[in-house]
This record gives sequence, structure tokens and C-alpha cells, in this order.
Amino acid sequence: RQVYALAEKCDQYVGTKILQSAGLYASDALFATQGDMALARKAATFQQLNENRMCLMDLDLEASLLSQNYFSTYAQRGDAGAAAFNSGYMGKALGMNFYSTINFPTDSHTPGNGTSTTDNSGNANKIGSTTLKIDSLTGKIEAGDRIAVAGLRRPLIAAAQATATATTVTLVDPITEIVPDGAAVTVVGSGVGAALARGVIMDDSAMGFAMPMLDTPSDKPSSVVSSNGFSIRVVQGYDMSTKKETMSLDLLIGACAYDPRRMTLLREY
Repeated sequence: RQVYALAEKCDQYVGTKILQSAGLYASDALFATQGDMALARKAATFQQLNENRMCLMDLDLEASLLSQNYFSTYAQRGDAGAAAFNSGYMGKALGMNFYSTINFPTDSHTPGNGTSTTDNSGNANKIGSTTLKIDSLTGKIEAGDRIAVAGLRRPLIAAAQATATATTVTLVDPITEIVPDGAAVTVVGSGVGAALARGVIMDDSAMGFAMPMLDTPSDKPSSVVSSNGFSIRVVQGYDMSTKKETMSLDLLIGACAYDPRRMTLLREY
């Protein structure tokens, strides 16, 4: 039971890094149609993901997807559709391998409604800049908003709120593409209310994960077990106060969004 509890904690911790995705696709009915899935794939393709991409989702989105005829019927997908209907094995569709997890991170974000245009005067908006210079802002931009700039493949992420008449937006990550002057600036999902994180499209270059082996104590019976990149230390002891044998299970874990540009978060509003 303790090992399962540790595994749950690890899943939850690693899952939080998904919310750092640089990309975003928002829909009022994620994957309700084959067309919506194709649009989500298009959003991810603009991020130049590897061919071996995957889609990880929460259980609600999985249930919705498995109920769609285009995804789970033999006539649409051949043997893969039969497997989806008979066993719940989702397999591959539209170039993505589909998986689900009970530990997908819980997150809700209400985007702002800001609109503007870019202003490159004064040598602004160059690659490497951590601020986006704009003409006077109409509406507002909330921290965490994905900002779509016409002509850019990837949205920019606002690091702080910007209110009406603001002329700069602070960014989480530096600009990595050439920003056209006078390009339209809008907030992805603007005006739709709260949007829930339901899934992510990513590839194997998006996240980094490490679980180094721990040293064993010299004065206690102990062992270290490692498998498939996971490592856990087991140490036996005895509590003289309670006269009970004790067992300690320890691990050290680290994870990061190694390349957030290779993750497209899926939100539903």
C-alpha cells in the first residue's frame, strides 16, 4: 500500500509540469468530433512536435472520446476501433498514441479578453526579449494567458496581468520567433469563461525526469531496488519505545518541463 501511495505522489508531482505547456488548444467540446481532434493535432503540429507524439488525458475526456463513433467503431478505424470498443484500449489515431491517467493535474483558468497589435518600434520584440511591446491594450490580459500573435506558430505566455491601456506584456519565456510589426494580438480562449485542463499533446522530448539511487545507511538492514528508471530505498529498523519493527521507504525524484514548446495543453470551456 505504501509503495502505491508513493507512486501516486510521483504521478501527481510529474503531472503538474504539464501545466507549463507553451502551446494551448481550447474547445467547448474537446474531441467531440473528428474535426475537433484534427484541429487539436494542427495546433500541436505548429509546435513542430516529433512524429512519435502522444495524447495524455484525464478520465472525463477519455470517457467522452470512447463514446465517439469515429473513434471506437470498426468501420472508422479497423481493428483499432474494435479494440477501443471491446477493451477500452485507445491505441493510435491521427498520428497520436492515446493514454489516460487518473492523476492528470487539476487546473482551471479564466482567460482575459485583451486585444491589441504589436509595436516593434525602438528595436522591441526581438528574439530573446521577455516582454512584448504592443499598442494600447483593449480589455485585459491575465497571468497565465496564452497570447496568440498573428504570424507566430506558438502562443506567448503572460507572466503578469496587463490592464487596459498597457503597452507591454511581461512573458514567462523569451520570444523565440520573429514578431511581425502591427500583428494582431489576442488571448486564446478569450471571452469563454473558465477553461479546464483536460489533456495534453506532447512528444518524448517535452519533459525531463530523474530518480537517482539513494545511499544505504551503514547501521541498518537496507536495500535499493531499481527498475525502468525508478529507484526506491527500503530501510528496516526497530522502535524501542513502541517495541515495533519499522520500515522506511524513501525516494528522490525530480521532474521538469524540459521543453514546454513541445507540449500543447488541451482545455475545455
